[in-house]
Amino acid sequence: MVQSFLHMTRIAETEPVTGMPSPESGAPIRVFLWSDDRLLPEMIRATLSKQPNMLFVGAYGLSLHTTSRIVSSACDVLLVDPGIDMGTVEAQLVLAKTTHELKNMSFVMMNTHGGISEMLSEIQSTVTRSRARFESTRQGF
Repeated sequence: MVQSFLHMTRIAETEPVTGMPSPESGAPIRVFLWSDDRLLPEMIRATLSKQPNMLFVGAYGLSLHTTSRIVSSACDVLLVDPGIDMGTVEAQLVLAKTTHELKNMSFVMMNTHGGISEMLSEIQSTVTRSRARFESTRQGF
């Protein structure tokens, strides 16, 4: 995973991400990384720091404190490392609890075969759709 991301990061340094509109609310997209990898958080932090409309708010692995860390970050997006086994009971509990606490949070699973541009676009489009749904329900549509 780290080697793949290192390759994507090198590509991202030479290829600017274009065509990504700012979120409708104007607030940066708050991204929390769920990963057990030691090196990935710093790489994601460095990548997101180059995006004017995204903010890295934390990272944590699978443990007893995962849910509280994610919830306290008040993230818009939970970026999930494919190294997290989503089939485990522990992972399912984290998802259930965080979804209950952060109703507007979106999930984005990192794709080891996609590039960094694809990951950033997926984060942006997921949040844009989520915010649009929230606005339409708030306005009574």
